[in-house]
Amino acid sequence: MRALYLTLAAIGLFLGWVGQSRAQDEVQILLEKAIKANGGEETLRKQKAGQMKGKGTIEIAGGLAFTEEVTYLMPDKIKESLELDINGQKVNVVTVFNGEKVSLKVNGQEMKTDDKMLAEFKEVSHVVQVGRLVALKDKAYELTPLGEAKVEGKAAVGLRVVRKGYKDISLYFDKESGLVVKLERRGVDPMSGQEFAEERIVQEYQKVDDQPVPKKILINRDGKKFLELEILEIKLSETMDANEFNIS
Repeated sequence: MRALYLTLAAIGLFLGWVGQSRAQDEVQILLEKAIKANGGEETLRKQKAGQMKGKGTIEIAGGLAFTEEVTYLMPDKIKESLELDINGQKVNVVTVFNGEKVSLKVNGQEMKTDDKMLAEFKEVSHVVQVGRLVALKDKAYELTPLGEAKVEGKAAVGLRVVRKGYKDISLYFDKESGLVVKLERRGVDPMSGQEFAEERIVQEYQKVDDQPVPKKILINRDGKKFLELEILEIKLSETMDANEFNIS
């Protein structure tokens, strides 16, 4: 009887190993396809910096129009300049994250920040890294398949991304093209401290130097529309002056 238990245990371990092996094969195939679809590994690894300009609406106070400029430098530097139109009055919000500290200015006036805002920007920098895809080949990331799903009515395939010290992220890729179509994560509103479930859905792509990049993005929070963004201009580069992200 003891021999039977040992045999069954060995079979169970073997089947578990086979299942994990197949899952990892599935992950690698999906990741390689996505990297290729998004420009290829060599191109993506070179693109460590970028600038983006866009416009859209945010679902606050009945809907506010805004324009946005974002600059980033891998792995953890981000600068965002947001101009809101509030009852015909322009309000400029500039946020800088240099990897260690965060600064927030409204119409040039420095505002108080706290650990919650700092933690959220660290999570945002993690999202940027994950969206770059090639970073997922690093052993710091644990990847598992999520299976098939529907995103905007189209077939997609999901991938769970886990990294110690950060919240989990779910990525979904168009089943046919391999392009990223949705990112899911949990975030925290720095002002209220309330946690939310966020979906970032890429509704349309455009070509920049023959490379597909997002054009229209929809962001939902807790199942409700939070923000719509149209990207008007994107510049991708290999480097950028880090002084752009200085915080006095």
